[in-house]
Amino acid sequence: MRDISEYYSFDEINKMARDDVILAGSLVRFEIIKILMIIPKKVLGYILENCLFVILPSGQKGVFINNKVIDKKNVIVFEESIDQEPMESKSQIVIHEIAHHVLNHEPIFETQNQEDILKN
Repeated sequence: MRDISEYYSFDEINKMARDDVILAGSLVRFEIIKILMIIPKKVLGYILENCLFVILPSGQKGVFINNKVIDKKNVIVFEESIDQEPMESKSQIVIHEIAHHVLNHEPIFETQNQEDILKN
């Protein structure tokens, strides 16, 4: 049985995850917060301070994010279609991407060589 005092509530995360932490429509934002509720406080605080979650609306080909919003944060991007995934799949996707940050992985754009990028 998990000790609920070690986890933030939905309302606590919603207050901490201001618009400069989760850029998304209200429904997807709601679901991302529900997933974040399974992460212990000591880890989630670190994630919310250092990551920016961006959900691209369907059909959007690009997005501009002002450097004042990023403020030296790692950016985690999801397509809006993540909303159509079953909750278990959604949770796995979100937690997987968060793990890249926690494990200090290099972004794919920095680790792939230029030829591989141009081929794709």
